[in-house]
Amino acid sequence: MIMEKMVLSEDGSYVAFLDVSGELFVKRMWKSPQNRHEWELDQEFHSPVPSHGGPIKNHLFHLESRLILVIRSHFLNIANISDGRLVLSVPFEAAVTTEWMRHPALPNYVLGFSTTNIQVFTWQDLDRAAAYIYCLPPQAPDSGVKLPNTTRYAIGRPISSSKSPYVLLKVAAQSGLEQIENQYVLFQVSDIHPRPETEESALSDGKDIPCDTFHRKSHQELENPWPFSLAGD
Repeated sequence: MIMEKMVLSEDGSYVAFLDVSGELFVKRMWKSPQNRHEWELDQEFHSPVPSHGGPIKNHLFHLESRLILVIRSHFLNIANISDGRLVLSVPFEAAVTTEWMRHPALPNYVLGFSTTNIQVFTWQDLDRAAAYIYCLPPQAPDSGVKLPNTTRYAIGRPISSSKSPYVLLKVAAQSGLEQIENQYVLFQVSDIHPRPETEESALSDGKDIPCDTFHRKSHQELENPWPFSLAGD
């Protein structure tokens, strides 16, 4: 098996491997009783992930360790370790790059961030529970950089923690292979939550969500701390 990606469960009792052929392996792990410096592994789950969903980008454990979200370029899959099921979701928009994370405050939901919206999905059935729309941060007035017409935006992995009231999202302005400017969007975790089923427009069209924006150069990120904490108290 040639591993392409590996991730540990939150409690450290499971490790999930994705190999280059798109096979998902989940192994239970524990310290060897004979040697405390060694770990023993026992296979718990194995399944191919359907290839028509595009290349595999990442995978995440649910906090309870029994569900794994497998992220393809425009499909989501849930692997249920308990009953050996692989659940295939409806596709999301293939043309939009989306980065996924566990909801910092609601462990049974997962969040998908693109450069225009945030989607909220349930872990169990991959039902979309909400959609939020935000505006890309405007160009910093003092940046001294004029963005060309060919500018496109790429996002980094969203950052937060279970104790933090914030989610930080990096948005990079790029033209061709050149990265022009880094911008950051800060969301309040309390603003990102499932919407009641009666609010149909919130599910179909999305609801505007407030956010704060920051423009920081690379040397500023190293020299000056952020004016907020992502780690919580």
